[in-house]
Amino acid sequence: MAKSKEKFPTVFIACPFNRDMARLIKELKKFPWRIEAANAEIKNDHLLKKITNDIEKSDFAIFDISGWNPNVCLELGLAQGMKKDYYIINNNTIKKDAISDIKGIERIDFNWKEKNKAAPLYDQIKDGIFKRQFNSSKIWKFIEHKEKAEKKFILALNMLASFKGQRINLKRIEIKKLGRGLSLREQDFEDLIDDLIDLKFFKKTQKTGDLTLIKQLYK
Repeated sequence: MAKSKEKFPTVFIACPFNRDMARLIKELKKFPWRIEAANAEIKNDHLLKKITNDIEKSDFAIFDISGWNPNVCLELGLAQGMKKDYYIINNNTIKKDAISDIKGIERIDFNWKEKNKAAPLYDQIKDGIFKRQFNSSKIWKFIEHKEKAEKKFILALNMLASFKGQRINLKRIEIKKLGRGLSLREQDFEDLIDDLIDLKFFKKTQKTGDLTLIKQLYK
């Protein structure tokens, strides 16, 4: 199967090297973007140049400032110096506030343990980034006043994210699997598919009725 030609945003991820790193990367990979994670601590010029190049090639960056890891601080400084767009996330069970230099910068606070004190990270990124930016924001604006808009938007993100692999078409049965756990009815699936076709995100293939992604995801 040929690889999809659609362009996903590439996001550079800088986070502390601790037990939460794998969990964070797994959560971020649920979204329709490509992850480029810093996979080594900066200890020499070679790694510094590699990190600088990775940040430069990315569309934007995300920095997990939880605990103020020295490498993350350095990478954040590099991104600021390069005028790269970025987001800051913070696990507020580790450190509840930011240092004065960036206290005024909007950030996403999350909490793995106490869900009542901070929204789950997935919801924060969905609401704070994908509803506001990229072509996914057009989906949200189109469906936000419709019935079950929130669940439909999550399914739309799942559908878009499924094209990051070696795939061209998406079958109807696969869409239902991507919507598992969202309590959507058959008509909800059909309504969302029609909306995404109207928005020119997908088109139907003539013979099978499968959906083909036709809209670039980041421009």
